[in-house]
Amino acid sequence: MKLIIELRDKDIGINLPPVGEFNERLATRAVVFSASGDKVALLHSHKLGYHILPGGGLEKDESPVDGLRRELLEEVGANVSSIKEIGYTLQWQGQIPREHKNYCYTAVVDGELSDAEFADDEIAEGYELLWVSLIEAVHLLETDATDDYKGKSNVRRDLAILNEAVK
Repeated sequence: MKLIIELRDKDIGINLPPVGEFNERLATRAVVFSASGDKVALLHSHKLGYHILPGGGLEKDESPVDGLRRELLEEVGANVSSIKEIGYTLQWQGQIPREHKNYCYTAVVDGELSDAEFADDEIAEGYELLWVSLIEAVHLLETDATDDYKGKSNVRRDLAILNEAVK
């Protein structure tokens, strides 16, 4: 799998002293296209002012594709098909401290959409599901101006994923 981007705190304008040890978190993300192919799913944290791609952490012994299917059913309300690997990202988040590896894919909605079911932390951050054109998705992430630590890193990560998917 190809490395899409590796991010450190300095890449988002944060200067922290070196961290001795990072906790590993494995996750999965996707650029999810509508069945018609003209829109992509984005999650918007209206309380923290940023947009991200749907996805989330892998459960113990869960494969990246199985985790992706589960997360997309939860966050987008969609079963998906045509899953294609596009690479992975690494984020070294010193404030947490965490090494965050995301397996990244494209996917297409397969069948009817149901309601998204956000986790408690996503509800607290005011997440909402949006369907926008790919061009609009890139524009939204390029113009996000959040002060949130994780948000800054995740927006930069997801913009790189979107740009890779456009290729």
